[in-house]
Amino acid sequence: MYLNVVPSHDCAMTAIRVPAPVMKALDLDYGDWLVFNTECGLFSVMVTKTLYADVLEHGPKKTFVNSESPILSSTKTDVYIEPHELTVGADPEFFILNRANNRLVMANTILPFEGQVGSDADLGELRPDYALGPEQLTENIRKLIIKLNTSLPYWTFPYAASYYNYRCSGFHVHLGMPRELMTFAADDTDKFLKNLISLLDYFVYLPTAAWDKDNRRRLSWDYGSPGDYRLNMRTLEYRTPGGFLLRTPAYTKHLLVSTFGVVEKILHESEKISGGWRDMNEITNHSYFNNKYGIPPKKEVNRILCTKNKQELIKESEASLKTLKHLLGDDSEYILSSMNTPEKPLLEEWAKHEAQHQIGFHQA
Repeated sequence: MYLNVVPSHDCAMTAIRVPAPVMKALDLDYGDWLVFNTECGLFSVMVTKTLYADVLEHGPKKTFVNSESPILSSTKTDVYIEPHELTVGADPEFFILNRANNRLVMANTILPFEGQVGSDADLGELRPDYALGPEQLTENIRKLIIKLNTSLPYWTFPYAASYYNYRCSGFHVHLGMPRELMTFAADDTDKFLKNLISLLDYFVYLPTAAWDKDNRRRLSWDYGSPGDYRLNMRTLEYRTPGGFLLRTPAYTKHLLVSTFGVVEKILHESEKISGGWRDMNEITNHSYFNNKYGIPPKKEVNRILCTKNKQELIKESEASLKTLKHLLGDDSEYILSSMNTPEKPLLEEWAKHEAQHQIGFHQA
């Protein structure tokens, strides 16, 4: 496989942006992982969509990588596709506030639309490199938070919350799914993924919803309602968790470890039950998972998630966490039992070993 690779502006280190004509010619799929045999050793990157600006400048026959990627300086040409069972990424959103009066500042007036530290209309958004596990993704987010500090005017500060000034923000988690699941079992994929998302709502979103001090996003039904997900480039995007989970590394790691751990466990179990995704009848029946893990029916979980009775939500979250810790085994050390940690400026938590001065997400 030959790829004409050039550097791209602000491309993730673990990504390679490939135009549609090259994708078709090489029979590639978005979400594939390509391994380059570089002078520095084997180096993996995930196939993603190109930026319009790159194609406009270089044409549709080039592929694009990070400007510091070892792929660019290597004289070796060996490239092969490497399957990954599960990868994890995220694009947490945040607000930008005026230091003087805590008023919302439109993120797109300060940050670019594209790039790893960018904007999505009025919200800021971090787009860290994909990772093979939640610990590495947490580190990738930390690096972008440090970069964010240098990107904002002195009179502003970032604020991590699920709701502010009639606007909602989310902490979306992206999970790279096995090719076999998304290809060979395409007819049953939607049913299975809805079951998987329902499990994430119970084990991941339910406890964090109980801990979020502001209920307005959870009760708004405008954004991040139970069961909210998207499929994009063979990636499952879980969209329900709230943006307040970006506030501290412990919150973020809890979210990523629990999401990744539940999906990994269910995928392994489901692949075995379905005979390698050939017969998905049992795992497309939601009652199978309900019965196995002793969780309420989907409608009941959705009702609890949207209740105005916070005590009911907290009570069910305790049952959820108990089962989650058993489900994750050794990884449960990262799972929080409560969120009572002090809410300090973000970099004081995220990068205290590097900070020369106080920067990061603040309490508004």
